Order: sequence, then structure tokens, then C-alpha cells
Amino acid sequence: MISSVLYIGQHQEGSTSRMRATAIREILNKARFRVIDTNAPYHKSNPVFRSIAFRYKTGPLIPKINSYVINNLGDESYDIIWVDKAVYISPKTTDILRSRTKLLIHFTPDPAFTFHKSSLFYLSLPKYDYAITTKSYELDFYHKHLDKDKVYFMYQGYDPQVHQNSVQFKDRDLSIVFIGHAEHERFQMMQTLLNNQFHIRLAGRNWSKFAKKNKHVKHLDFRGEGLYGPGYVSALNNSKYSWGALSKWVPEKHTTRTFEIPACGSALISERTTEIQDIFSDDEVIFYSNLDDLQEKIRWYNTHPDELEKLAGLGYSKVVSAGLDYRSQIEKMFDKIFQ
Repeated sequence: MISSVLYIGQHQEGSTSRMRATAIREILNKARFRVIDTNAPYHKSNPVFRSIAFRYKTGPLIPKINSYVINNLGDESYDIIWVDKAVYISPKTTDILRSRTKLLIHFTPDPAFTFHKSSLFYLSLPKYDYAITTKSYELDFYHKHLDKDKVYFMYQGYDPQVHQNSVQFKDRDLSIVFIGHAEHERFQMMQTLLNNQFHIRLAGRNWSKFAKKNKHVKHLDFRGEGLYGPGYVSALNNSKYSWGALSKWVPEKHTTRTFEIPACGSALISERTTEIQDIFSDDEVIFYSNLDDLQEKIRWYNTHPDELEKLAGLGYSKVVSAGLDYRSQIEKMFDKIFQ
């Protein structure tokens, strides 16, 4: 029986890491549950040091985070220590964690080898009992550090307490929502849709110049450099379409948006990938192969509102019935670990 759990990771309101911590707490509800919030020393640090740490995984912030973890660890031991996104955790700190638990688990929803590279993490990874990743394309990298039976793939997820389908479909507008950082291909996508008179609701990092360039376009609704928490959910709830863009910086096959969007009752617009098609069928997602194909489909659905509402409803039903919420997915991981 699991009687004590320590969660180490970012724990700020609205973060997916906090959602996972809550799911673990609910699953192991009889266990004593503690959190060491690595976000606390991060946000107390100088912005320059934060930038250096984020970009290069080095600098003065790194020892501060490790000291914070060790100082808050105390003298206790735990049945499980779950470390979420350990890019700043040193091998020395990992050794201490290893000595305080029967089961040391690492999880990250991020690309740990193809983008968020951290030598600290690579040196620490062999010390874990299990590693869980949402990036199937990185499994071979993990297998160089841990035995294959110690590495598990898990889909991204959603939190049903946060991502709720709370607005009737008929009351939503025909905007196409995109919330996420800018990339070259995303600029092209948004500009083409604007040029063809589609209404766009947009928010995310590095979109300000794009918004300024299109400031006279009345059908662009720019919400700033980010939408989080209730603002993020509200944007999805009030739009009939939402784009679950896949990054071209890495070979992404699905993202949190893939499940958060249908969970909020909006029609998911997506490219086809094997992982997304393993879950969704063509009557649950608006799949597109190119921009012309997408525009044609949106125009068709705009003139067939009943079919659009049906598709969005089926997408919502799928994420619920397939158990793609964080709690259900982490329960599956624990089932594998404890089998």
C-alpha cells in the first residue's frame, strides 16, 4: 500500500503539471501527499537568470532550484517520488531523491531530447525507476538511458475540472481559435485565413508583430501574448472551431490542444498523424491536408451547422469515453508500474 507521495514540479495555478499533481493525489487518495513547487525559486529569480536557465539549463538559478528542493525535502522518505520536468535537477540532487524513495518516477510532456535539451537530465535519467514521456518519437533516446521496460509512452491529456464544455454550441461564434506560440508555418496559416475573410481569434507568444501588421483587419481578434486558465477555456468555449496546431520545430504527433479543444466542446482542426488517428475518426475531427483543403472544409461546415455541431459533439464524447483525462491516463501508468 502506498502511504506517502512527494511531487516535485511546477505547481502554479492553471499549469498542466499542477493538473497532474492533482490527479496523482486523487488516485492515491489515502496517501500522505506533499508538493515541492520548483516554480517558487524560478519566479523569485532575476529574469536574466531565468532566461539563461530556460535556454541553456545553466547559470545561477540552477543551484538555487536544487538547494530549494533539498532544503524542502527534510529528513523524510516516501513510497513514491514523482518528478515532473526535471531539466534543472542535478544528478547529485537526483541521488538524494533516489535514497529517499522506493520508487522514483520521472514525467515530462515536453520533447526532452529534440528541443528542451538538458545534460543535467540526461545524467540523472538512469537513476530513475521509470520514465514517462508523451513523445513517441523520443523513445529510442530514452532507451539509451533506461531499459525499455522502464520507459512508458502516455498521451497528453486534459483536466475535466478545468476544460469543460460549458457553452451550448449554437451560442458559439464562427471564429477559428488558435492559442499558442508563433512559428513560420503558423504565420502562413493565419495570414491565409485572414486574407480569405475567416474570423480569427488569436493569442500566444511572438504574435504581436503579426497583429500589428493586421491591425486594420476587423476579423482578427488578437488577445495578446497568452491566454491562460479561465481565459483560455473561455476562448475555446465561445468558438465553434479551434486549431490544434502541431509544432514544426519537432516531429510532433499530438499536443495538449488535441484533447483540450474537444473537451471544451469546440471542433478540433488538425493535421493527420498516426497518434491522432489512433484516437479520432474523420467524423470527430476536421482533418486537413493543406490550406486549400482546410478552407474548403470550413466553408462547407459554415453552411452545414448541424453537421459541425455533430462533429464537435462526437469529438467531445471521444475524449471522455477514451479516458484521455489526466487521472485516467496516470492510473493506466500506475497499473503498468505496479503490475
